[in-house]
Amino acid sequence: MQSPDHPHNEVERIEALYRASLLDTPTEERFDRITRLAQAHFGVAICLVSLIDVTRQWFKSRQGLQAAETSREVSFCGHAILADGIFEIPDATADQRFAENPLVTGDPHIRFYAGAPLSTPDGYKLGTLCLIDTAARTLSAAERDVLLDYAALVEQEINEARSERLRQQLAASQRRSHALLAAFPDMVFVVSRLGAFVECLHHEDLLRPREEVVGRHVGEILPTALANQMCSHLNEIFRTGEEARFEYELTFPDGVRTFEARLCPLGDDEALVIARNVTLERQRATEHQRLAEVARQTTNGVMITDTRGRVEWLNESFTRITGYTLDEMRGKVPGHVLQGPDTDPAVVVQMREALRERRPFDVELVNYTREARPYWIRISCSPLRDDAGALKGYIAIETDITQHKQAEERLGRSGQLLNAVADANRIGIWQWNASTDAFEANDTWLDLIGYTRDELWPVTFQTWERLTHPDDLARCLESKRRHFAGKLDYYDEDIRMRHKDGHWVWINTRGSLVSRLDDGAPGLMLGTHMDISERRGLESRLASEQQFLAEVLRTSVSAITVLDETGIIVFANEAASRILSPERKDVVGRSYACADCRIMDLDGRLLAPDELPHTQLSRADAPIHDFRHMIEFDDGQRIILSVNGTRLEAEGGEGLRFVLSISDITTQVSTKRALGERSKQMRAIVDNILDAIVTIDAHGRIESFNPAAERMFGYSAAQVLGQNVAMLMPEPHKSRHDDYIAQYLKIHEAHVIGKGRELEGRRSDGDLFPLELRVSEFVRDGMTSFVGMMRDITERKAAEAQIHQLAFYDVLTGLPNRRLLVDRLGQTLAGIRRKHDRAALLFIDLDNFKTLNDSAGHDKGDELLKQAAQRLTHCVRGDDTVARIGGDEFVVLIEDLSAEAAEAANQTEVIAEKVQRALNTAFMLDGVEHYSSGSIGVTLIDGDSTSIDILLKQADLAMYEAKSAGNNSIRFFDPLMQVSVEERARLDNELRRAMRNGELVPYFQIQVDAQRHPVGAEILLRWKHPERGLIPPATFIPLAEETGLIVPIGFDVFEAACTCLARWSGHATTAPLTLSVNVSVGQFRNDTLIESFAAILARTGANPARLKLEITESVLADDIVGVAEKLHELKALGLQLSLDDFGTGFSSLSYLKNLPLDQIKIDQSFVRGILDTPKDAAIAQSVIALANAIGLEVVAEGVETESQRTALKHIGCGLFQGYLFGRPCALAEFETALYTPSSSGV
Repeated sequence: MQSPDHPHNEVERIEALYRASLLDTPTEERFDRITRLAQAHFGVAICLVSLIDVTRQWFKSRQGLQAAETSREVSFCGHAILADGIFEIPDATADQRFAENPLVTGDPHIRFYAGAPLSTPDGYKLGTLCLIDTAARTLSAAERDVLLDYAALVEQEINEARSERLRQQLAASQRRSHALLAAFPDMVFVVSRLGAFVECLHHEDLLRPREEVVGRHVGEILPTALANQMCSHLNEIFRTGEEARFEYELTFPDGVRTFEARLCPLGDDEALVIARNVTLERQRATEHQRLAEVARQTTNGVMITDTRGRVEWLNESFTRITGYTLDEMRGKVPGHVLQGPDTDPAVVVQMREALRERRPFDVELVNYTREARPYWIRISCSPLRDDAGALKGYIAIETDITQHKQAEERLGRSGQLLNAVADANRIGIWQWNASTDAFEANDTWLDLIGYTRDELWPVTFQTWERLTHPDDLARCLESKRRHFAGKLDYYDEDIRMRHKDGHWVWINTRGSLVSRLDDGAPGLMLGTHMDISERRGLESRLASEQQFLAEVLRTSVSAITVLDETGIIVFANEAASRILSPERKDVVGRSYACADCRIMDLDGRLLAPDELPHTQLSRADAPIHDFRHMIEFDDGQRIILSVNGTRLEAEGGEGLRFVLSISDITTQVSTKRALGERSKQMRAIVDNILDAIVTIDAHGRIESFNPAAERMFGYSAAQVLGQNVAMLMPEPHKSRHDDYIAQYLKIHEAHVIGKGRELEGRRSDGDLFPLELRVSEFVRDGMTSFVGMMRDITERKAAEAQIHQLAFYDVLTGLPNRRLLVDRLGQTLAGIRRKHDRAALLFIDLDNFKTLNDSAGHDKGDELLKQAAQRLTHCVRGDDTVARIGGDEFVVLIEDLSAEAAEAANQTEVIAEKVQRALNTAFMLDGVEHYSSGSIGVTLIDGDSTSIDILLKQADLAMYEAKSAGNNSIRFFDPLMQVSVEERARLDNELRRAMRNGELVPYFQIQVDAQRHPVGAEILLRWKHPERGLIPPATFIPLAEETGLIVPIGFDVFEAACTCLARWSGHATTAPLTLSVNVSVGQFRNDTLIESFAAILARTGANPARLKLEITESVLADDIVGVAEKLHELKALGLQLSLDDFGTGFSSLSYLKNLPLDQIKIDQSFVRGILDTPKDAAIAQSVIALANAIGLEVVAEGVETESQRTALKHIGCGLFQGYLFGRPCALAEFETALYTPSSSGV
């Protein structure tokens, strides 16, 4: 036996198989339907949809085989996926690869196998659609094509199943996205590339309601400067494809708000904009600015903790000393991170005692860096308290005294003062003999760049050159040269040297030549290296932070001013100018108490000069805090300010300066006042809300009981306040409620908190009623309370019961509807498989019911349906089901029939005849007898029945067979009925294949004038079937119209006509010709007709005036107004309109009067009778005369004899079409005849 090889792309193929999400999924009718059809079509024992997994083949659909999977090693399908086409084994017993295969020698005894690969759109073969039989055979070429067609249907269903899953995943993702965005605290917008708002979420910071924002340009919503800034950033992100951020300010009634916007592209045409209100963040940042600036400037480590000693903030020097960043330390106790084996426990105890007593302390101890390196530190820690004296946390100033301690230790160990001093100050000492290139350095020199002596041995001058930054080396060598030349007293440069770990260390290298050779050449040179990285870093940070400070002060949202001793403003940032000047003018140079404003206290009293902020500061050493006053400007505007200030001695003898931090608290004060009003409003809302609101304490005692609760439970608030809320509950919740609360407060496992649930409530009169409850927990003054919102859902429960009745039962008859029938049918199928008995379906259609409705009215018809439902119910047992599934259609499900097919059929026939007799008995409709009958279709159900839809379809087919037999008949389902349906499905599949393979070919039939000169042609479609030959349109056009394929077919024919006309326009012979194209009812009603025709005309460049659209009177049967509008739109495209088969339908002269027609075509039925049927001749003559009178062209179809042409010409017809002038033919043949001068027809 030969096991199958793996494809070259096996890994990618398996990934594609798993992406399809088909393995180990339930059976699906979409696949089973195909395997059943293929099994029946080819007459084989087994038909499978097999998927090839890593070690197995698994069957998504199987007919004739019980096993759900087999090993891949023995699979035939594993070989089939290696082939490009069908893999066929006519006789497995005669094939050496399979003769010993256990699937051949044992069950299912495979002799014949044929498998068509199932491929994904990107070419990965997932498995096969395979045929298996126990007898040897060979497929014909036609059968191989049909098998490929069935495989294509399976591939189509696989792709459709994956598309459905993707659509479901997309819908779920969109729901999650909308839920997430709804909870998003920021403003979220989608903006088009051109700056239009495509979408936005409701948000309190929106300048306008969402409905006024969506669809508008940013310039219509935002201030001009901000709109321009936004558009600039949009252009930038679409150009670079990268995210952009910027900040902006907007003025609201409550003041200026600051926002941070983040923009990122969504594809090529839209961008996502997220705007966050950072006003409070910026205000807090400003408040901490001074402390942060001082902390950053110092070389000492600064750390701030909360009251429990957990880190809240630390500066860069702390990070430099310890190696730990703020993100790594935030929320941690420093000692837990920094202390180690050599940390003195006594010092730790001393610190803990001081913290416990909330007093300051100063200690020295050993800590450990992030790299576990010990270092000595001096810690000065002090408590931080608020204005009320309450502890807020601690601030610790840490000084690295490691060098000092190490210097002490080295001095103690060594008597060499020079090395001790150098080591204590981390000074590297070196000497270099310029004549011999000998180079020596101490350990500190090596330690500055992270090396040991062994790692750099031998240390030479070239070692120093190699480690020095290339940008610094040339300058150093030039400085050394100038020193050697006597132009510099000593060599002194700041350079960068590469540290062992790869970073650059700033070093000050300084040296001097101490001896020269006899010839004056340089001899010995001594020098030092000092690490100046910290100094250089501080210098860089100082410059940056000074620039940053200036920019922060200028753009800060907090108002900062500096006043001199006389109260003149000598500095004011933009925020200060906005507050102190209504026109936002620069206020530098003017007095704080300006001439055009009045400074008052909050009661409106003018402040005296000695009460102003700067005069208060000049009299006292202490700063001022939250000094509140009001400024009124000349225009009547009033603002309330809070001022914090301090004084400082200015440099350069400029005297005192007063620094004021000013906050506009107008909104804050207004808000505080409004909160009182809001509290009253909330009380009114709670008192008037329709839902009951009850609050209880942690012991279950009722604290509040709103009016809605009084109405719901029948108690007054006075009756329940202080009582246990359990009085509102029935048992068992009433007895257990206190335990519920106690258990929750103990373990905080919520069964009700934050979750909606339905339960029963108890009114004061003892009545129970359903309610919906949602409980929330809140803490007030340190005490836990609960608030419950309740809604009486009595009416909703009644509505739900009514909805269930409407969902599963017919409103008119009270019988189960289709949904409930399908559910019970599914249960019946499951029961049959367990009990191995049978059931039956009776599909009943009332005969001539429409006649009764039309003649006697719908009320009589409804009465008949209700009586029929009652009679059907009386005909069956209580366990059987009678359902109404349509207008006059009923289905009876009969269960528990005999397991023997013949006996079950007899039992069913008895019941069907009983139903027939019941329906044949006269019905009394308003005292008048009415006779009816029913056509009954029957199908039996056994254990092999798998599909509910198929069972209903079989019963429906049998019913139509009964109706075809003359009504009032009973017919059992015959598989031949299914054959007819399958034939139609086969033709449908072949037609779809024909569309893909270009088998539908346009044929051209010439149209001539009275002199037999060609004037155009009509395009008639033909199907060139690869096996059946040329198929006429009468065979496939009705199927195309029924399935909707006529729409794409019609567009293809229209495009073929346009392409032909565009090509003909370049030849004198064909340029004047017109082409007529038929437009079906389905295509005419297609919503995209106008747009599609316009696009095809534009794409092909065809002249629309040479193109005639032929429509039949059936197009005009419905909605004549809408049809006329669409015809006028077609005329607007420049197309010509022709009414085909005129006179065969309900011809109306109003069509000719009101519709924009250019031509009518006389049907060939009148042309055939024009010589021997006077009526046909009279009709033809009348139509031609009428058309000529109103300026319409007339074309006579079906002209086959010269006598017919002569008669038509005699009565005024000028255009002709028919076999007399040429049969329909392919384009090449048609054009050959046109270009042949001697030809008189095509």
